[in-house]
Amino acid sequence: MKQFLFILFILALNCLANVQEKKLKNCNMIGEFNGAEDLSLDKDSEILYISSHNRREVESLGELYFLDLKKNNFEFQKIESSTVKNFKPHGIHFQKVNGKKYLYVVSHPDLDAYKHSIEVFLIEKKIIHFQTIKSEFLISPNDLFVSNTGEIFVSNDHNSNSKFVQFFADAFKVKTAKLSYFDGKNWSFLDSEMNFGNGVIVLEKDKKKYLYRASTTEEKIYEYEMIYDTGKLSLKKANIFQFQTGPDNLEEYEGNILFAAHKSIYRFLWHSSKTGRLSPSEIILLNPNTGEEKKIYGNLGKEISASSVGIIHKNKLYIGQVFDKSILTCDL
Repeated sequence: MKQFLFILFILALNCLANVQEKKLKNCNMIGEFNGAEDLSLDKDSEILYISSHNRREVESLGELYFLDLKKNNFEFQKIESSTVKNFKPHGIHFQKVNGKKYLYVVSHPDLDAYKHSIEVFLIEKKIIHFQTIKSEFLISPNDLFVSNTGEIFVSNDHNSNSKFVQFFADAFKVKTAKLSYFDGKNWSFLDSEMNFGNGVIVLEKDKKKYLYRASTTEEKIYEYEMIYDTGKLSLKKANIFQFQTGPDNLEEYEGNILFAAHKSIYRFLWHSSKTGRLSPSEIILLNPNTGEEKKIYGNLGKEISASSVGIIHKNKLYIGQVFDKSILTCDL
């Protein structure tokens, strides 16, 4: 029985999985901040926003940075966030809403008390903290997407903050992680439960809007058609994209979905406990119209471990990671 459970554990966490390397030219580490888990790009202004937190020390405070890609000098500027109580940033999303620019940030101010928030920063001549959003629907928020009308979609990675419940759900791939939705007035859950919900993004296809949500442990990206009936939104499952790696954050690139992925959950957990322990990194481009996937980058973890997000801008790839320092940039 013990041998059977051990084999099940090995298979469930992809302990033996390996990444086929795909190298890129002129790869360099930039920035000295910890855990750039998520990135978001203001395409018009060519500004890259970075969420940073030392996730190996959960009680430490995190920070936000931005980088002006027009200057090409890799001089990161820190965003003032001292007015935000116990700031621990996670998923972020830049969006222009009703003519104004905002950066929306998931934060985990008190994990012991299961308290989470969305911190909103207004971007004008200066970047200032604008609003704190709290809701009981923010159960275990990982990533978020905000529409240009101000709708907020939050991907919870679990349906509970209990470590035991989370481990049980992940080990047996129980689909309980919900998608939270704010329509501008009220919060609700949308019908899209999965195991370990992660990145979320909305794209337009064939003059319809579709929501895409990643499940890391299921190694899938779910596609939902967004249907508005008398102003109320519902999701209709349209497609499931299956991979042999676990997708993390989702970003748009020329109508496609660019995402980072974790080949081995076991190696990811091993890496999470101590720097120097390698976890494979992958960046993949998915065409949501055809289902075709293309590996952009692959590394066993020596160049960058546990990649969590990828962004392409002017033939350069920017890769964030969950735990270690810096961002990796490579030429395409």
